[in-house]
Parts: sequence; C-alpha cells; structure tokens
Amino acid sequence: MASEATSSTAPGQRESRPMDQVVKAALEGWDIKYQDVPAEKCQTNVPLITFGLNGQASNYQVLLSMDLVDDIFALYYTSPTKIDERHRPAVVEYFMRINYNVMLGHFDLDQRDGEVRFKVSTITKGSFLSIEMVQHMIGVATNTMDKFFPGLMAIQYGNKTPLEALNEINNEATVQRSSEQGAR
Repeated sequence: MASEATSSTAPGQRESRPMDQVVKAALEGWDIKYQDVPAEKCQTNVPLITFGLNGQASNYQVLLSMDLVDDIFALYYTSPTKIDERHRPAVVEYFMRINYNVMLGHFDLDQRDGEVRFKVSTITKGSFLSIEMVQHMIGVATNTMDKFFPGLMAIQYGNKTPLEALNEINNEATVQRSSEQGAR
C-alpha cells in the first residue's frame, strides 16, 4: 500500500492523500513555515520537512521524516544546546529516568557531539495518517521538550544531578496542578 493519509473533507467523508501532502496541510493549518528536503538530498533517502518552532522553554529545530516505503512517519525535535562532554553521563541518566515513564516518544543524546533530540513516530501501514495525528504528535513533542528542557539546563549549567533536576520538574508540576485545582 502506498503511504497515504486522510483528512476530513466533509462529515463522514474521508479523502486519502499521500503522507507528505497531509503533513504539509497540518503545518499550513498552523501557519508553520517549513522547508522541503527531497529524498535524493538526504542520507537516508527519505523525504524530510524542517522548520523552527518556538516553545515555552526554548526554540527547537524540527525534522519530519516520511518513509513512504515502510509507511513510517517520525518527528525529531532538536535542542539548540549541545551537552558538554563532562555532563553527558548525567544527561543520559536523566533521559533514562524520563524515558522509563514517557508514554509517547523518547529522548536521545548523540554521544559524538552532544546533540539532544526528542523523537515521536508512528507506523501507518494498513491505516492513514491524518492532519490531527500530525498536529497531536507535534503538540506532544513540544510539550515534552518544554517540560524537561529546564532540567536539562539545570544539569548542564546548574550542576544539578539528574534526580535533583527531575524532582524540581515534578515539584513544579505538582504545584501547578494544585494551583489549577484551587482556581476551579
């Protein structure tokens, strides 16, 4: 099955389109300016789309990968901050603790250059990728990066341990939930 995607054109009616068209429609629906990178210009021979995104905690470079043969859609968020070599073991531990509990996606650290990224992917074989799915995956990745980026910076620049950084994030989330419940 060629990789296709679907979006609602009218209630109860489905339109199937190639995956790259649906991804572009999802981005255009949010007024995101993107750049196409043709498959022949990529090492992986898979078409890519790139764009920058301003999160609450940082600005991210986003790469969307569309494997049209194996029907895999993936998005990668890259942090602008490279992790110093001396902090990489602590960041690896931090990511392992996060990845254990994250339901969708995972953090990676490139040990060669300290690049940090968060990846979310899905297989569409036998199914379709929708605009809503693409936008939801972007939202999940943005929220996850924004939530855990401050801990990453606390390890890199504040000499916090992975556990201290994670506890600070969890304490902030608890305080925020409590204040939201009190406002109701």
